[in-house]
Amino acid sequence: MDAGHPPLLGRHFEARFEVRGTLGAGGAGIVYRAFDRQLQREVALKLLRQASGRDLYRFKREFRALADIVHPNLVALHELHAADGDWYFTMELVEGVSFIDWVRPGKAAGPARNRADITSAALDERRLRGALVQLVDALLALHKAGKLHRDLKPSNVLVTQTGRLALLDFGLVTGLAEGNPERLAVGTPVYMSPEQASDQKLSEASDWYSVGAMLYEALTGRRPFEGDSEQVMLRKQAEQPRPPQQIATGVPVDLAKLCMALLAAQPAERPGGDRVLQQLGARPSAFTRGMAQSYMPAAFVGRELEIDALRDALEAAGDTGMTVLIRGKSGIGKSTLVRRFLGDRAGAIFAIEGRCFEREAVPFKMLDGVVDATTAVIMELLPEEIEHLAPGDLGSLVRMFPVLRRIARFSELAAQSPEPVDPQELRRRGLRALKGLLAKLARLRPVVMFVDDAHWGDVDSALFLADLIHASEPGLLLVIAHRPEDYLGIVAQLRRPPGGNARRGDIRELAVSGLTDDEATSLVTQLAVDASRAQTAVAAAGGNPLVLTELARATALDAGARMEDVVRARMARLPPEVQAMLAVSSIAARPLPVEIAAHAAGVVGGHDEAAQLSNERLATLRQVEHRGEAKMILHPAHDYVRAAVLASLDTETKAGWHEALARAFEAVQGEEHLDSQAVVEHWLAAGHPANAAHHAVGAARAAEDAFAFRRAAELYEIALSYGPWDAMGQRDLLRSKAHALVCAGQLDEAAEVFGRAAELLDDAEAVDLERLRVEALLRRGRLDEALPAAETLLAHLGLRIPLGAPASRTKLATQWVQMKLRGHDYVERGVSEIHPADLLVIDVLHSITSGLAFADPALGRVVQSELMRAALDAGEPVRMCLALAQEVGYAAAAGSRNRVVVEAVGKRLLSIAQRLDHRELVGFADTAIGIASHMSGRWRDARGHLESGLAMLRDHGSGVRWEIDVGDSFWLASLFYLGEWHEMARMTQLLLRDAIDRADVVAQQGLRIGCCTYAWLLGDQADEAQAQLAIAERTLGPGFHLPHFHAMTSAANIALYQGRAGEAIERLDDTAAQVERLGCARMQLPRTELAMLRARAALADTSRLLEDRVREARVQGDSLLKEGAPWASALGHLVRAASYAWIGTANAARVELLAAEEQLLGAGMMGLLQVARLRRGRLEGGAAGDARAEAARDFLKDLGAIAPDAVATHLLPWPS
Repeated sequence: MDAGHPPLLGRHFEARFEVRGTLGAGGAGIVYRAFDRQLQREVALKLLRQASGRDLYRFKREFRALADIVHPNLVALHELHAADGDWYFTMELVEGVSFIDWVRPGKAAGPARNRADITSAALDERRLRGALVQLVDALLALHKAGKLHRDLKPSNVLVTQTGRLALLDFGLVTGLAEGNPERLAVGTPVYMSPEQASDQKLSEASDWYSVGAMLYEALTGRRPFEGDSEQVMLRKQAEQPRPPQQIATGVPVDLAKLCMALLAAQPAERPGGDRVLQQLGARPSAFTRGMAQSYMPAAFVGRELEIDALRDALEAAGDTGMTVLIRGKSGIGKSTLVRRFLGDRAGAIFAIEGRCFEREAVPFKMLDGVVDATTAVIMELLPEEIEHLAPGDLGSLVRMFPVLRRIARFSELAAQSPEPVDPQELRRRGLRALKGLLAKLARLRPVVMFVDDAHWGDVDSALFLADLIHASEPGLLLVIAHRPEDYLGIVAQLRRPPGGNARRGDIRELAVSGLTDDEATSLVTQLAVDASRAQTAVAAAGGNPLVLTELARATALDAGARMEDVVRARMARLPPEVQAMLAVSSIAARPLPVEIAAHAAGVVGGHDEAAQLSNERLATLRQVEHRGEAKMILHPAHDYVRAAVLASLDTETKAGWHEALARAFEAVQGEEHLDSQAVVEHWLAAGHPANAAHHAVGAARAAEDAFAFRRAAELYEIALSYGPWDAMGQRDLLRSKAHALVCAGQLDEAAEVFGRAAELLDDAEAVDLERLRVEALLRRGRLDEALPAAETLLAHLGLRIPLGAPASRTKLATQWVQMKLRGHDYVERGVSEIHPADLLVIDVLHSITSGLAFADPALGRVVQSELMRAALDAGEPVRMCLALAQEVGYAAAAGSRNRVVVEAVGKRLLSIAQRLDHRELVGFADTAIGIASHMSGRWRDARGHLESGLAMLRDHGSGVRWEIDVGDSFWLASLFYLGEWHEMARMTQLLLRDAIDRADVVAQQGLRIGCCTYAWLLGDQADEAQAQLAIAERTLGPGFHLPHFHAMTSAANIALYQGRAGEAIERLDDTAAQVERLGCARMQLPRTELAMLRARAALADTSRLLEDRVREARVQGDSLLKEGAPWASALGHLVRAASYAWIGTANAARVELLAAEEQLLGAGMMGLLQVARLRRGRLEGGAAGDARAEAARDFLKDLGAIAPDAVATHLLPWPS
């Protein structure tokens, strides 16, 4: 080992590779002999020695250049790794001697060496001819793949004792199109071509010169030119070497002639690989012939209209974003079309491509490849560009898609970005950050995101993509290719605007049909097949480009031949081990790592077999990076291949292959990195459900870790269905499934699963599971089921709490007296000091009262009193906080008259939470105080507390998604009352998209009714508001509860905005009795909102007598003035002002408006303040009045009212 080699003997790379010696070194890399512990074999490991940018670039290129090119005479590359700051890859360890030592064996001893002496050993002509054929065939294959070697020399060509030649050291490999992009004289001077020595453009002929130089040395024992490097390079420009037969005796004439032809000074005069093989009496191997076809430029004809449609879509996307849904049958050319379009615009756009596979079950599988491609795109950018791309919440995004850590700057920033504790919140932020990242990328250059085979997609990804489709994101063109058969309903879901919103991004449909006969003929002409075969292929292909190409390339084609016949004929030519590899890749129906395919097929290594499948165009072999490693992935070339393979297998054989695949995953990946979801699928298909159940648990947990909660629930059900679980084991799995469903927003299903779990055993945990069932039912609004279950649960705990309305009111009166006598003093105790049964009682009461608080507060108040008593008696501080958080809200329901009590409870709540230094509890406390402030009409206080509390819950809360959603609804309502209408509308629609992304029906419901209706009314979108309400009403449970009340007020407000005041009044009258039973009259906020709504509807209903309208409005206005709350009084003055205006008493109206303005300003209600000023300006008239009115109108526009006059008429009906 020379001084430049780091002392690595015995070192372990990632605990997998143990270095056992040094094999050689180049300018940028050192090659070691290493032992692969995972695969139990020796490999060659090439490590980047110098970390300059150019070295790293060349190092990566060396691997990528050959990763997809496999040939028996090209050294087999294995995996690319990046770990602990090192870049290295592993490859086949070739035990052999150099080319010269092999053909002149007299002096060959030990490993290959880079000879500097003149070779005097005798030539073995038989060895030379055999090795030369292999070398030429390997180099020809490399050229067919579009690559140059640029550093051919004897030490880069090894021959084993069996005579197998291996071409290695591709450190200088480059694409043919690149030539010599760096304009550097790279290579070894003795063997490089004249044009290479003079920094001219290189070609295939440059490599053939190097072959000629090696052949010269083999024939003569000398090199074509001797001297130092500079002399050699100069002589090549002006001299021809002496013919070999003038230097050595017995030189074969044909080889001497070939040698001199290869050493021609002019590249055009040198023979190419096919001619060299012909002169050697050989022909290209099957591998090389297959390589020629695999890397043949894709023939492309027609599709002008389709290309034009994509071009137009890309142009339109610059302003508003665009989506193109491309529909067509398998093989019709959807993917080829899009890739041609992308290729024509390389460098002008960011092309991001992903693909879905039928059996692939990775989380967010429509996004997985897209994020991989996005990562690769970003890694090619300048550091300053990358710096500006990082979105907010990068930590959450990187947690969801770890591949982004490959971007060094993203990895650094993600480490500094806090991650929320709650998995639902993390998922929400991560997806939001992905949208932000794509938007920022689109500002640098137009982004074309191509999702292929979307019909095999998943719901989680579809929800995200639907949001992208229907949101206006300038510079983003989303191209989605799919078959006409939408197997899973994924494409239909993409077409639906999220939440029923009006489309803001444009969707265009593009159907790709078969080629015309003329286009088909043109295509086969490009493929250079004979006329008779071309005519037969065109007749049989039916315009399908893939079928046409395969039929045209078939070596024999009978009239009437089908695609299936061609595939079967090609399969029949394969050796058994290669057929086995094709069978397992077809059975897998997803990209399969070569080592797993090989293990399942019973093949050693598998790379040669995979290469043969690729060369025969039966499979695609490509490199992907996974967990920092480059893996060779194999899958059938197209659906016709897979269909033909599967048709040839009987049911029993298929099951056997599934079992082999399951065992291969287990053996190759090990427990730590096992793709459990794939293993589950294969064990099920193999007919071994018990084995599938064992892995389904791990797969479910992995899905939860990846925030794919729906998939996790499905996997838990598989485990439950097939596993040999006892009652305890079943219960644990049911509980896990239910929690996954809660995280997925599926409360209906979660309640049912919690119920199944509770029935299995009769113990304390069963009671807790029943608590969770009742909690889910209450939060979902299914009180018809929840209330009887809650009463039964309470009775089981020894609590007789009637949840019927009359009995509950009697109970509440009794409890109020008892609590007055008891007081709020308590003795603090730790959890260990309290009997578990007492803690369980508190937890049950909290679940019930929290669920009732926003469904039936009157009933909730009854349970809340019991909760407070139990929490005070126990004295456990965390539960005390949770009880007080509920208490402050219930206390605030009475309104401003209860402000002293509300403030006292809130202060005590916050002090306990802060003393405990419990961030989640502090978040609960602030959120609860914010809700109480809102219910008391203190909108500014409400906004401040809610923003602080919700931020704390999002960052540090766990399992608090429902509480966050409730807090968000109150925060949005506070923004409405404050007049921050633009922000309210924007955030309502943003939060609604988030709720849709996670399929949370309850959250969506709350964001479509109540004050949130104004997110559309203020934008003059009454029809959209009606559509949102209709969606929400379909999700309401039976009965009439608080959500029904908010839906009713939304319906009335929409009707009022649309000039249908009579319908608004009818809706209010029809539900009056239900509103009374709900107890809204005992809660100030809904009581006040309802009075104001009735007053506005009465004033606006011009179909009734004016006297009746004014009388009704004044009754409601007087009730508002009696509330004793400044904000309610302000509404009362507005109603009275309008009443006076309708009967023509202008002075009185002006006085009431001034009184209203003063109180509105004090309450911070800027929207209604501007409505009052607008009305007063119009009332006063004149220049000053008109100016005041116009200023107020402009102010309303600035606040977010698109149609300020319509909004003013809606909020305060006024005579024209």
